[in-house]
Parts: sequence; C-alpha cells; structure tokens
Amino acid sequence: MRISDCTARLAHVALGVEADVAAGRAPGDAYTPAMRFWYACKSEDDPELDNTACIVLSIRQSDTQREILEALILSGCPAEIVESALAVPRQATAWYRELFFDTGAFLTNLDKIEYLANYDDDFGRELKSRAVSLGYEFVLFTYANLVPKTAAQKALVERMFMATAYKAMAMNYNGIKTEITRNAVKHAELMLKAYEALRRSGDDDQSAGHDLTAFLTKTRSEDSVPTPSLGDIF
Repeated sequence: MRISDCTARLAHVALGVEADVAAGRAPGDAYTPAMRFWYACKSEDDPELDNTACIVLSIRQSDTQREILEALILSGCPAEIVESALAVPRQATAWYRELFFDTGAFLTNLDKIEYLANYDDDFGRELKSRAVSLGYEFVLFTYANLVPKTAAQKALVERMFMATAYKAMAMNYNGIKTEITRNAVKHAELMLKAYEALRRSGDDDQSAGHDLTAFLTKTRSEDSVPTPSLGDIF
C-alpha cells in the first residue's frame, strides 16, 4: 500500500465531496454540515464561512497546525482536551476528523504502522510517531506546556523505559563500532533515568513526573550532558 493510498482513505469524505463538485452534482440528503462546508469551499470563489469553518480551513492550509492536530487525533486525544489546551473548538476537530483524517479507515494497527513508516513529511512523521509511542500527552506538553497527571506520567515513563531498553539491547546485534557503542551507552543511561523516575513515582514523589516529562520533550541534549534526544529513541 502506497502512502498516497492510505492518505486518500483517511480523507475519503473530502475526496467524495470534491468528486461531486467536479461532476457538477449538488449536495445530497446525506451531506453533513462538514461536507457542505467543504463543498462550498471547492465550488465557490468566496464562500461565506462561520467560525468553525474558518478554523478548519485555517488548520487544513497550515502544514504545522495540520500535523499537530492529526498527531493528537491519531494518538486518541479527546476533542474536549484539544479545545481546552489549544482553543480548537470540539466541532472543528470533529469536522476535520470527518473530512480529512478518518482514522476509522485504518483496517488494522499494521495499517497505522505502515502509514507512519512511509509518511513523506519529516516533521509530521516524527511528531505522529512520538505521539503514538508516548501518547498525546507528549504533544500537549510540547505545544501547550501541559504536564500530564500522575497516572499518565507513570505510563509515559514506562513506555520510555521499555523503548530505551529495547534500543540498548538492539545495539548488541550491530557489532562493536564506536558510534554504535556510544549510542548503546546513551540508551542505557536514559533507561536508568527512566527507571529512577519510575522508582520515585512509586514512592509518591510528585516531582518525578514533571522532571521526566521535561526531560523527555527535549529535542536536543545539552552539549555538556551526554543525554540522548527523543530523536535518538524513536
């Protein structure tokens, strides 16, 4: 399956509307408000849009906004949390999902894995992969500075611990090379940090979660500290 095929399936509703416009067909009885909005955008030079429609169109036209919202949808973030964190109305998220990012089009989790593996935008692929691996809390912390609650913090640390453990162990199958050895050490160090945070969270140390979340969302490590970035992990 090519990435264009998967992207088309996710946007099947919008593409169906565009096909109606191209064929000169009027909106049918089954048209939803979201579909009527997209029909107007594609068939009129200057459509009259309400606030929800303007927001959806703005997100769709922005590479950055589109990838952030799609990462949140892909990782299961509730629309009400998107609204409180990023001021995107719930209806706007629902319209966007319906038209352009219907995750129900994924037939299996393998479908989703292939979509991520072959996604052709570097920023989007990295953000969505991390959102799926670490949870939507990662996206909200990065772009809305929202610190996950205690239960989510612990789950985040557990995922980090296992991811770094697997990465460190995988280095054993690549021979003894300087760069590979260095990366193995980095992953081992990060694994130990995650383990320590898990231990502290088990002791009801409320400071552990925030410290680790800040650590996880660093895109680059300090030059003086041999700590890997998230890009090294996933």
